[in-house]
Amino acid sequence: MTVQYSRAGQDTSWRTCTSIPECDDITFETIETISDPHIEEGTIYEGPVSRFDTKTREIGLSQFESVVRLMLNANAMKKSVHRNWVINDIAAGPRWMEQIDSLLRLAVASAKPTRLGDAIDVLSHPRVDLSAYAHELIRCDELLRRADSDELHILVRAAGRREDTAHLLNWAMESESDAVRGSAAEALYDCVTTKSGRLWARDALVRLSKEDVSPYVREVAAELVDQLLEALDGSDDRGGV
Repeated sequence: MTVQYSRAGQDTSWRTCTSIPECDDITFETIETISDPHIEEGTIYEGPVSRFDTKTREIGLSQFESVVRLMLNANAMKKSVHRNWVINDIAAGPRWMEQIDSLLRLAVASAKPTRLGDAIDVLSHPRVDLSAYAHELIRCDELLRRADSDELHILVRAAGRREDTAHLLNWAMESESDAVRGSAAEALYDCVTTKSGRLWARDALVRLSKEDVSPYVREVAAELVDQLLEALDGSDDRGGV
């Protein structure tokens, strides 16, 4: 496998290697050039992808999708390495919204049982600007068009693991879709595990378990509240649960 990469803090020219460098400060733009139909083996681009012409930038997006597929199909030992590639590429790339779109699409289409969790792990990373992505989807009503989809489930669950996406959780809790509110309940449970969101998320989860109009959502939320009680059993941090 040929991997081309640029290390943070060094020049922007691309280097080619035959082994996988396991470093967090590497940004990948072209992966598996041997098998990619758009470019020839050994092609090395000089400069970051933002300076490329339109055709080359399309190649960059295609290569990003190759990285995502590597992550989704990787075994447990290599998955974290591939996940770092995806995170770093989204964080540094000028087309990060399109890259998140691609990540969601490929994760939902994958047959791997870990596909949704893999995408959630990427989008919950603080270097990925999920907050801005969610703001844009809410602004153009795109979230409404994704209701009841696995893509929206991924977004909402990832929001529960972050401190800057309360607006997405609030939107999900007010959604007309039972499935979305069910995802919101799961995200609130995740949020309880973070110090910053613990109290308000716990209260919101309890409220869903008692007041939601859907029996399905109430059941999901109630089961999560029970799990929370078990986790807090014997501690002094039970609050009003």
